[in-house]
Amino acid sequence: MSSIFTITQDALETKKKLTMADRGGSMEQCSVVVPGEMIASSKYWMRGHGTFIEEQSGVEQEEDESMMKVDGESSEGLIRSSLAGTVERINKLITVSPL
Repeated sequence: MSSIFTITQDALETKKKLTMADRGGSMEQCSVVVPGEMIASSKYWMRGHGTFIEEQSGVEQEEDESMMKVDGESSEGLIRSSLAGTVERINKLITVSPL
C-alpha cells in the first residue's frame, strides 16, 4: 500500500545546529551548553526559552559603540543560556532545550 504523504530530507532539517559562523567565526561549535554560557549577540538574534540577555559593560561596550557609529545599529548585550541543554536556532530565534 502506497502512502500519499512523503517526507523529504528538507522537512527533517528544520532545526539547524548553531555554528561559530553564525556567531561571526568560522568553526562549528558544539550545540550543548551549560548555564551562563554565551550563545550569541542579541544584536543579531532573538532570545527564546532557556536563555537570558546579559548587558555588556566596560571595554566590550566601548568597542561595540565604536562599531555602532559605522553601522548605525545598537548593541543590546549577549544571549546566554539559563540551563543545561541543546541550542536550537529557528530563523533568528535561539532557544535552549533542557537535557
